Amino acid sequence: MKSSTVSLTANSEQNTNDTFDNSLKSVSIILWILFLSNFCFLFFSYSSFQTQINGVFRVNGFTLLMWTVVSFFSAIVNSYSKTYLKGFKYHLRFTGLTLGFTFSVMLFVASEHIALLLFSWFLMGMFMAQLIGADKDWPEAKAAAKFAQKWFAFGTLALIAGVLILAFSCKQFTLSGIISEVANVNANILLISTILIILAALIQSAIYPFHRWLLSAMTAPTPASALMHAGFVNGSGILLTLFSTLLINSQTLNVLFIIGGFTAIAAQFTKLLQTSVKQKLACSTIAQMGFMIMQCGLGFFNAAVVHLILHGFYKAYLFLSAGENIEATAPNDKLSIQIKPLQIIAVLGYGVIGAYLFTN
Repeated sequence: MKSSTVSLTANSEQNTNDTFDNSLKSVSIILWILFLSNFCFLFFSYSSFQTQINGVFRVNGFTLLMWTVVSFFSAIVNSYSKTYLKGFKYHLRFTGLTLGFTFSVMLFVASEHIALLLFSWFLMGMFMAQLIGADKDWPEAKAAAKFAQKWFAFGTLALIAGVLILAFSCKQFTLSGIISEVANVNANILLISTILIILAALIQSAIYPFHRWLLSAMTAPTPASALMHAGFVNGSGILLTLFSTLLINSQTLNVLFIIGGFTAIAAQFTKLLQTSVKQKLACSTIAQMGFMIMQCGLGFFNAAVVHLILHGFYKAYLFLSAGENIEATAPNDKLSIQIKPLQIIAVLGYGVIGAYLFTN
């Protein structure tokens, strides 16, 4: 009788594990099919495809490009996590959150109506905060998730206020409608709404002084960190690109350039003081986001989009391969700052030259 009970328990556990594995495989298959479908559609229809659905959705070449990139990152992260998170208590929950985050980003880049745009921006923050606190049994992870959610909520409120002020001033509730009427909006109202939208972008990109949420988010599982740095923080670049006409008309590009430049330099030097690999990568991301904001400040919105895509590829790789570069033994020598004053001057000099060449 006892042996029969043990056998039934073992069979029950095996069935549960099989169901769990099948669920993970199904999600992985869905994401790879989604990526391949987007890639094929992008390859054959990038320059010719453009449509709107009842003023709610907008699908064009840019949308297809971002869908392809986002679905690729999600498929890679999901495939990686099947091995990396094997045995993790909340693995299935993590996979579901990854899927939810992926679709929220895809919804955001396809949004034409402002209600859908704002709702998808909120969903992005909600799913990412949950991914940061994926390990619900770890107090530090829960605290980091709560801290990040607070900043995401603040950024969402700023975006809602900025977009609604603009929408009611223009009497338009679609992105294309708002952009077409921006030139007729009162200068003061235009400036206020622009500042609020910029604030939302700066928070999501962890630009100084809003960088602390990203540094504390290193409690997230490594696959979640890869998705965060490859997809989530880049969302602000898409937001600023969508509202590029607003930024130009409000004459706030110089503000973006100054804030982005300061962040890029400060974060790069802060990286030198970090001892944790993930903290170093986080500081690197902050610096890259600062550089992307600088590009927007110079009016190079296309370059900013290319930058965020390339940054997503190499930062996802760095996070997913970080474990290979960590040695089990402690270093024999003390860590020291490697950069020299002459190197600082050379980097700044080449940066100025590069900026000059970009503007001519």
